[in-house]
Amino acid sequence: MTHPYAESRKRARKKWRQSPKGKAWDRAYLQRPEVKARRKEYIIQRIIKECAVWVIVMTIALKKIC
Repeated sequence: MTHPYAESRKRARKKWRQSPKGKAWDRAYLQRPEVKARRKEYIIQRIIKECAVWVIVMTIALKKIC
């Protein structure tokens, strides 16, 4: 069961994030060292995951050819 105010809160957060004050907060937040490190780690993990999937696909393709 969702909270009765969930939709209203969602709209309010979206409106605030698109305001100049919300955009400034976002910019400042993304410049924090711990946030930069977390984002960098996420990107690296995503690349590793994509490469692993690619290797699996290529292995299956090679097995079908040979």
